[in-house]
Amino acid sequence: MEEDRENDDAPRHDEGQDSDDAPQAGSEDDSGGGTDVPEVEEAVKEMDSDLSEMADEADELGEGIDKTRGDWESRQQDSGVPGAEPSDDDD
Repeated sequence: MEEDRENDDAPRHDEGQDSDDAPQAGSEDDSGGGTDVPEVEEAVKEMDSDLSEMADEADELGEGIDKTRGDWESRQQDSGVPGAEPSDDDD
């Protein structure tokens, strides 16, 4: 029987080994990919919320740019606004 143990390359759990030494699922030592699903789901929700917030801010910024551009173009057409004359550069 002793010969079988020497020829077998499979890892064995020693009776004296403490089970607390084994890596736990989701720990840094675990390369098996034991992901903690609730933490991942929470991170996904937070990222979705951040994405939505950034999209709203981008829309607001775009509206502000359009408003400012329209205001500037109308001022360029008004000869009574000093310094807002359209440039003569057609390069």
